[in-house]
Amino acid sequence: MEEILTVLLECGSLDLGILNDVGYDLGEIVEELQDQGIKPTLNVITGEIFF
Repeated sequence: MEEILTVLLECGSLDLGILNDVGYDLGEIVEELQDQGIKPTLNVITGEIFF
């Protein structure tokens, strides 16, 4: 599963730890990004969390 996520999110395996316990609904964030036509990479997701 980790390997799939690193490819989809364009990040390294250690980078995935950033998303642990963020306190936000990541599924909702990814869905909103996709609805806007934005590819949900790790950088984009973390940008949305801080926005």
